[in-house]
Amino acid sequence: MSKYKPPCGVYFLYDKGEVVYVGQTNDIYRRISEHARGNQKHGIQQKEFDDWSYVKCDDEDTREKLEALLIKHILPKYNIDQKTYYKSPERYAETESREKSLRWNPNVAANALEERT
Repeated sequence: MSKYKPPCGVYFLYDKGEVVYVGQTNDIYRRISEHARGNQKHGIQQKEFDDWSYVKCDDEDTREKLEALLIKHILPKYNIDQKTYYKSPERYAETESREKSLRWNPNVAANALEERT
């Protein structure tokens, strides 16, 4: 039996330098692969992306908080349910322009989360 433990954390999918999806998992490589090819069994839709990165985070509660915080601020196009939740109709235009201009450094975001908790 292998002692290899895949990295877990919050991951980012990029398309042409823009964050298009934020997620969290206990196996980064498996999840990136599922997004690249799709996984009908688990309801994972294939996504268009050309790069990815992640912030290592072993604690599940911290991963969930960090993921929610980043989705709220970045509003990636493939995080549809969360995007709808965080957008209010009166701020739609403002949010759309802010979404295009945001470029987040995951390490800065992780440090910000630690400071808030």
